[in-house]
Amino acid sequence: MRVTAQLINTEDAFHLGSQRYDRDLNDIFTVQDDIAQAIARPLQLALCDRSAARHRGIPSLPAYEAYLKGLHEVSLVTLDSLTRARD
Repeated sequence: MRVTAQLINTEDAFHLGSQRYDRDLNDIFTVQDDIAQAIARPLQLALCDRSAARHRGIPSLPAYEAYLKGLHEVSLVTLDSLTRARD
């Protein structure tokens, strides 16, 4: 998977920076964290306490996929779909 992130000042369209991330799809949550940190660094924002981030853990990709499928089934609002969502 390849993600390219660009940071651009919306007032003057000045390009503040960009970064390309080439990773395995199983690392999607790590890529997400890397992009958030890369954007926060130039803006000098503290998104979270670093010690809390270390203990947060990285979610499981199969669990996240199951969660998204469950959300879809819930949105269908039928008896069968609600049963599938629960499962």
